Amino acid sequence: HWVLLANFMDATLLRNRIVSYIGTELGLAYTPKMLPVDVVMNGEYLGSYYLSEQVRVGENRVDIDELTDEDNSEPEITGGYLIGMNPYAEEPKLNCFNTDMGVRFMFDTPAFASDDPTDEVGTAEQKAYITDYLQKVEDSIYSGDPGKYMDLQSTADYWWVQTFSYNYDAYFTDSTYLYKPRNDKLYWGPLWDFDLSMTGVQTCALPI
Repeated sequence: HWVLLANFMDATLLRNRIVSYIGTELGLAYTPKMLPVDVVMNGEYLGSYYLSEQVRVGENRVDIDELTDEDNSEPEITGGYLIGMNPYAEEPKLNCFNTDMGVRFMFDTPAFASDDPTDEVGTAEQKAYITDYLQKVEDSIYSGDPGKYMDLQSTADYWWVQTFSYNYDAYFTDSTYLYKPRNDKLYWGPLWDFDLSMTGVQTCALPI
């Protein structure tokens, strides 16, 4: 599973590659590897892109346990989940969750509502578990104990990369990912979508 990133907003074709390097050097798990390529089809030049690993649950990607419809009790139900964040997403209600403070999460894997027949659609029990967990994460932040449910090292590293790169998309689109492995805490990452970074426009602030 690979993607060709157009990087339409980045005429330098450098920003995603730089951030990928920084994320790898910091040890942020599952940072996608990418390579700049020229695309030619039938002898016609179609442009310059990044050939990149796709953010998805799977071996050699976000390598966490994949839930099945039978994983509805602990410890199996505790992971794994790949989650996006998009405050303004117009997604099916079944596939979104708003915390008490109004932070909106979108469920990537498993999805809880999808038009794609290849998607692994989660169960009601799994959605109840992960929404309750996300609310506990938010509550623990406001109670002064964020490390109870969230991995603090990945949180700090992820925030640092977003802030250092002045990423306009940070915490603002579904390019902001989080994941929760089985029997583990919530982690920030993988890093994704930095074509609007390094522009001098700073919007980064953790929304929770």
